[in-house]
Amino acid sequence: MQYISIPSFFFVYSGLSLLAACLIGVLFWGKKDRSAHYWILSCTISAVAAFTTVFRAEIPIVVSYSAMVSLELFSILLTRQSLEALDPKPFNRRWSKTCCWVLPVLLFLSAEGLRWSANGALIPAMTLVTAIFFGLGNVASGLKAYGVGKNYEHPVFFSMMSGTMWIMGGLYFMRALNILVEEHLLTFDHSTLNVLIWIPLILLGAVRNLMYIALRMHMGFAERSHLSVMNLRLTNVLDERNRFIMQIEKFNRLFSASSISSQLVHEIRQPLTSLRLNLENLLAPWPTPKDKQEKTDDLPGQLSSRLLSDVDRISGIVNSIDRYARAPVSETHQTLLGQVFTDVSEIAATRLRETGVTLTTICDADCFVAADRVHLQQVFINLINNAIEALNQKPRDKREISFIALKMQTRVRIYVEDNGPGFSPEAQETLFDPMATQKTSGAGIGLWLCRDIITRYGGSMTAENRPEGGARLIIFIPTVREGLSRGS
Repeated sequence: MQYISIPSFFFVYSGLSLLAACLIGVLFWGKKDRSAHYWILSCTISAVAAFTTVFRAEIPIVVSYSAMVSLELFSILLTRQSLEALDPKPFNRRWSKTCCWVLPVLLFLSAEGLRWSANGALIPAMTLVTAIFFGLGNVASGLKAYGVGKNYEHPVFFSMMSGTMWIMGGLYFMRALNILVEEHLLTFDHSTLNVLIWIPLILLGAVRNLMYIALRMHMGFAERSHLSVMNLRLTNVLDERNRFIMQIEKFNRLFSASSISSQLVHEIRQPLTSLRLNLENLLAPWPTPKDKQEKTDDLPGQLSSRLLSDVDRISGIVNSIDRYARAPVSETHQTLLGQVFTDVSEIAATRLRETGVTLTTICDADCFVAADRVHLQQVFINLINNAIEALNQKPRDKREISFIALKMQTRVRIYVEDNGPGFSPEAQETLFDPMATQKTSGAGIGLWLCRDIITRYGGSMTAENRPEGGARLIIFIPTVREGLSRGS
């Protein structure tokens, strides 16, 4: 083995370590990544230590050996610090940092103490102590790599890193045993076993330093994949949330219609029953003059009076419900209309995407209206639903809905348009009437409820057909200043 030069392997290791430091520096340039910074420092120190050790004959031993082996141990412990920086559940980092500084100092003092005991000469005992420290450092770093890897879903590179460090630790312990067997063995001695230990140690050290690049690239890809999965899940959750809101809005309309109809039925049933009985009495055969028991002259008047009373009762009930449904809005609101358009676009995004409808919103800046934000959302979501249903017969790539808001002096004019079939003449006559619908399903209360909400805030809603085809709803809502003056 005399023809193999151990110092040449130290040169190779030094160059590969510097290459690893440069590559990691380029990958993490400008990033505050503590783990990468530790590893770059470890590779740089190890390269300097290996390069300086080669020139041991020209440099004092206190520098070429004692200081350099201490720096090499420091670089080994820095790899542990680097891996610990990747640990999402670190354990006692202060103790780890303390060991990172204390152990190299202890090795330096031990090496210098042994050298002084040998009158300044380099002795195998110094190499023995160094091999033991290096072995312990690599085993500790391997344990840290294995522990950190358990916190990740795919720890393959952490396992490879820990295996490499454990093998290096075992080789250092073998070197210590070799020194015990061959008492005068030093680092550059060309003993067969010494060479067979140093070659894999140097190669594994270079592989360990370069493996960090593969480890971090793998972590980056895994993190991006995880983020993609999380984004997909979040998108699905948002889609479900939007569908839920749309269903709630539909349920709210149906519930409103159900509540009004239930109240009307309950309140009107009694006077209608009474009205029916009076009509039956009116149509029944009247008593003949032979029946002397009752006086029949006042019977028509009594029945007519009762019928009028029943009609008045029904009218009063209807007016009472109407007053309740149209209770005035007492609270003053200030809502940015552009934000309402944004909210509605997000809520309806899922259904718009599923039906192939394109929604365009245009709104003047600082367009504040005196209306409740949630109520306006309910209005525009309802109008989107109606427009989507009207566009079913259009090709998917030609379905369009637009919201256009123009700010005026005291009001905001809003156009809600689609390019569907528009309103038929029959539908326009009863478009805003409750319970009036041309659809096979639906309560016929949507547009009536929308106009009712708008009128509560002092606005108005009308409908017309666009000259180029399609339907157009025109909404006027007071601005904030006008709404405040109206409320005062």
